[in-house]
Amino acid sequence: MWRDLIRKDRLRSILLLALYLALTLLAQNTLFAKLRIWGVHVIVLPALMTAVGMFRGPIWGGVFGIFAGVFANMGYPESIVLFILLLPLIGYVTGMLSEHLLTRSLVAFLCMVLGAQLLTAFFQLFRLW
Repeated sequence: MWRDLIRKDRLRSILLLALYLALTLLAQNTLFAKLRIWGVHVIVLPALMTAVGMFRGPIWGGVFGIFAGVFANMGYPESIVLFILLLPLIGYVTGMLSEHLLTRSLVAFLCMVLGAQLLTAFFQLFRLW
């Protein structure tokens, strides 16, 4: 029974995405935490969520975004639930847009990353207000 539920290709995809998340969080919390542009921290997690949502689908993007949001909030404790709500939304919406509206090309990916970064920056402004 369990052998039917666990497929090798799906398990390989999950482990590969977990490795991508671990490497991105390691770079985010060590390298990019010290890098500031006009006093603002660089956040690369929305770009990762856009890639997962766009190239793996909306369900993968949403579920992967939940895990990434939990781990991102550990690195940034001042944002209470921002990343837990925002990263799954970015992953799911980019997955839906890439399936139904946009093509999966580099230009579309870069435009979606720009939109995800702007959305993240907009919601981070609420902390200042």
